[in-house]
Amino acid sequence: PFDANLAEATLRRKTAGKKLAMPEKAPRVAETILLVEDEAAVRRLAKRILTQMGYRVLEASDGAIALRIAAGHVGEIDLVLTDVAMPNLGGRGMVEELRELSPGIRVLFMSGYPREEIFPEKGVAGNTPYLQKPFTSETLSAEVRSALGYAR
Repeated sequence: PFDANLAEATLRRKTAGKKLAMPEKAPRVAETILLVEDEAAVRRLAKRILTQMGYRVLEASDGAIALRIAAGHVGEIDLVLTDVAMPNLGGRGMVEELRELSPGIRVLFMSGYPREEIFPEKGVAGNTPYLQKPFTSETLSAEVRSALGYAR
């Protein structure tokens, strides 16, 4: 049988006076993205790309469903990737409610409409992370990394 005390004593004896090499940063578990898109084909494509990139993806087909999912994953969601125009509850309204639950949550909006039409308020369009549809896997990857705070 395995004796944990003996194993620990042996390890201590072998490493006495030696500094154990520890990685500077422990590897992070895959980041979680809440993908909110009412068009099933776009949602499937985005999920496939994000999953291949190593992200954990939670899916919702509208803002109301997204809020229910987010409530069950408080503190776990690293990014919300959301369409703007959706039935029931659109992306902007959903994000406003979501920020009451998780104030610092990162968001990347996406739409087939030009950014300036989606965010007509002065100064808002340029400061809001935005992905124009249709998108390529490269564009999606770059915008998601940027929204998460990584260099492109």
